[in-house]
This record gives sequence, structure tokens and C-alpha cells, in this order.
Amino acid sequence: MNGNTVGKAEILTGNINRIIMKIATPVAINNLFYSLYGLMDIIFVSQIGNIELATIVFVQPIESLFVAIGNGLAIASTSMIGKEIGRGGDGKTIIHQLLILALLIGSTAALFVFFFTEEFLRIFSIDQSLLELATLYFKILSVNILLLFFNHSYYGVKRARGETVAVTVINTFSISVKLVSLYATIVIFDLGFSGVLFSTFIGNVIIALFALYDLFFKNRIITVAGLFSIKFREMAELLRIAFPIIIEKSSMSFGQVIVNKYALSYGVNVLTAFGVTNRINSVIFRFLTGFGTGTSILVSQNLGAKQTDRVKNIVVSGVKISGILSTVLIGILILFREPVAAIFSNGNADVLNHTIDAISIYSISAIPWAVMQIIIGYFQGTGQTQYNLLISVARLYVFRIPIIVVLSQFGNIGAYSIWFGMLLSNIAVAVASFYFQKRKQAQLFRTI
Repeated sequence: MNGNTVGKAEILTGNINRIIMKIATPVAINNLFYSLYGLMDIIFVSQIGNIELATIVFVQPIESLFVAIGNGLAIASTSMIGKEIGRGGDGKTIIHQLLILALLIGSTAALFVFFFTEEFLRIFSIDQSLLELATLYFKILSVNILLLFFNHSYYGVKRARGETVAVTVINTFSISVKLVSLYATIVIFDLGFSGVLFSTFIGNVIIALFALYDLFFKNRIITVAGLFSIKFREMAELLRIAFPIIIEKSSMSFGQVIVNKYALSYGVNVLTAFGVTNRINSVIFRFLTGFGTGTSILVSQNLGAKQTDRVKNIVVSGVKISGILSTVLIGILILFREPVAAIFSNGNADVLNHTIDAISIYSISAIPWAVMQIIIGYFQGTGQTQYNLLISVARLYVFRIPIIVVLSQFGNIGAYSIWFGMLLSNIAVAVASFYFQKRKQAQLFRTI
């Protein structure tokens, strides 16, 4: 057995701390890579101007509302295709229905965005100073939407077939091309904001072309004829499984849109600083998410072996490890917050100061976030994923938005209402989810 592979015996009997690190570290590093791309994206955009950066910050959660639909369909397809393969089938019928749905829904969404862009943006109370660039962004997005739906569907198919390494390789290549395109279009050809959109489009086209080749020619996973055969039962089942996932992901995106509106109420520079801090934090946040994933793997197998005491110890160890890592990482970030913030401020002193303030306060929430990821990993491992939906919704709509609304009524604190609102809401949901997990764990273990 490969020295980097964790076997079943080791998962069930090995040293818990070492096993968590061994399983979680590769996932955490992979997450780190993708979040670093997002950070590089913001660095390039910040060199164009603060209005351009604020526009990206404001519109991306709105864009995520559409991405949530594609994600939901992909996750549902992974489950259905995987079960079909497990029963000895090939899942081709489901794949065909998935692509038909992606084509129909993606085309409808693309047409809607193209013809009603300005009206759609005004629903979210976009600031007039951002409207022109945001309209351009969404016009081009209308072309990207169909590609996004198709690409997410392709990811779902590959994951269901167990080909996760292939997805990582394709994504890595696509991201590399995007970065090269960003540099070329912004630094060399000076295309400005249009260069950002062009680079995203190029990256999506590359994935789509490879997906078409893989699905229809290389592996002949599906046929063109199959795309003209609608199976309503399979299509309905896909939608049934996808619907709650779409609701969860879109509600998270919509909640972020609301928070962005409050940040924008304090000025474009505050919104810019908020978006920059989110991207900086995401490097640490996504790294820590890997330890939640590692926890879920350990919990599921040990629970299957009815080792309830070991499951308890896994959760405790996971909280300790992620808590220590998050504290160290945030300590380093806060120590170097001024030079880090300066990278994104492009000489704007107001953006610089707001970003420094945000890192000093909001970024501390990585510590409660780390705890929450272990709890989420536990519920994934037990199969009680409905509680993760509850935690995610509560984080935004029970804690974050109400706290920000209340703090915003204190006129003297200004943008600090956003920074403290983010921190306090993450602390509150971490504490609540920790005690909630303990109660649900006790209930579950009584049935084993």
C-alpha cells in the first residue's frame, strides 16, 4: 500500500491526531490552491481601479445564484449516476437527462440575464456608480452561464464515475490559463475590466471543449442521439434531489448580497475592503474546510464500526487541531495585515484603512469557522446533512444579518458594524452548532 494512503485498519485503530492530519492535509492544500487563484484574480482587478473591484465584489454573489442551480444539478447527478453504476449500470440515461436539463435551464437563464440585465441588477439595489460595469459583466455572463451549467454537469458525471483526479487536473489547467489570460489582457494589452471577463470566458471554454471531447469522442460516455430522448422519471428525480441543494446554495448567495448592500451603504470603498478581506480570509477558511472533510471520512467509517467513543474523540481532536491551526494562521495574517492590505488597495488610503480594520476584526472569525467546519464534517459523516443546511441558514439569517442590522443602528461605529457583525455571527453559530452537535450526537448514539 502507498505510504500516503490511509487504510481502513488505520482509520479504525490508528492515532486519531495523525490520521486527521494525514487525511485532511491533501484536501486542505487542494482547497488552498483554488482560493489562491481567487486571491490572484482580485489582485489583478485591484490594479485596474476601485470601482472595478467593487463591481466584482457586488455582482459575484448574484452570479452565484445561477451557479447554485448548476451545482445542485451536478451534485444530484453524482448521487444518481453513482447509485446506477453501483447497481451494475452505466448511468448513461441519467447523464443524458442531466445535459438536457442543463441545456434548457442554462439557456433560459442566459436569455433572462441578457435581456433584463439592468432591471435584474436594480432589484438588488445596485449603486449607480457600479451599474455600467455591472451591466457589462452580466451581458458577458449571459454567454458564460450556459458554459457554467454544462461544465458543472460534466464535473458531476466525472465524480460519479470516481474520476476526481481528472476533475482536479482539468480545473488546474483551466485556472492556469485564466491567470495567464488575466496577465496578458490586463498588463500587456491593457484591456481593463473587459480583460477580466474575457479571461473567465476563455477558462470556461477550455473546460467545455475538453468535456465535449471526453463525453462524445474520447470515452464515448454518451451519444448525441441520447440528447433527444427525454425520460421524465429520471429528469424528475434529478430535480427532486437537486432542489434542496439549490435552495441551500442560493440562500447563502442571497444572504451575501444582502450583506454587500449594507457594506455599500457605507460607501464603495467599504464594499471594496469587504470584498478584499473576504478573498484574503477565504485562503484560510477553505484550508480549514479540509479538516472538516477529513473529520467526515473518519466519522463515517468509525460510526459504521459502531466505535462511538472513537467518534467522540475524533470530533474533539478535530476541533483542537483546526482551532490551533486557525489561531496560528490568523495570528500571522494580523501581524502582517498592513502590507497584505496594501497589495489590494492600489494606493487608495481609504480602502487600505478599511481593509486593515476588517482584517483586525472580521478575520478573527476564522477560529469559530474552524470549529463549525468540524461540526459540519461530523454531520456529513453521520449522513445527517439536513443539520448542515440548518447551520448554514442560521449563520446568515438568524445571526449575521440581524446582528449587522442591529449594529448599523449605532450611528457612530459605521463600517465597524460589518466587521463586528461578521465576527460575532460566526462566534454565535459556532457555539450554537457545537452544543447542537453534542445533543444530536447523544441522541444518535443511543440508537446504536
